[in-house]
Amino acid sequence: MSNSLNVLAIVLFWFLSVTSLISGICGFLLKLPKFYFPECYMVNGVPGTGDTDFEKIATFVFACVYIAPIGGLVYAYFAHGAVSEAMMSASIAPLLYHAMSFFGIYFVFGRYLNPEFTSMHGAAAVHAVYAILFGVLFWAASSNETNEVFTTSSKTD
Repeated sequence: MSNSLNVLAIVLFWFLSVTSLISGICGFLLKLPKFYFPECYMVNGVPGTGDTDFEKIATFVFACVYIAPIGGLVYAYFAHGAVSEAMMSASIAPLLYHAMSFFGIYFVFGRYLNPEFTSMHGAAAVHAVYAILFGVLFWAASSNETNEVFTTSSKTD
């Protein structure tokens, strides 16, 4: 069983890290056209353009929120392996962010989404899936035994 959990933790680590970094770097930090869609947010009742001061600040904050916690995951993975207390700890911040975003979209921020571009349900579903996946990573990383074939570093007691 622990071998399966180790593989699951590794797969989730890579999937969540890569997709979060793509969103954070390409979408919010660099604002690349295929990844950045300011029109999905409503700003003062009209679709966003990315040009207002608030949008610039929010975009930078989103970039930080998507990039910074993944740094902890990357460190945990390369320093301690996919199945480690470090990976469990590093997965908490993104898990909470996505869980809070899910509830925030439904109860507070959903009205700020442009219904012609995205739906409240779709945006909330994405955050729900990521919260669940980070929760599964937390659970898989809690396995007590590791198989040295699948980890990048050996675990010492």
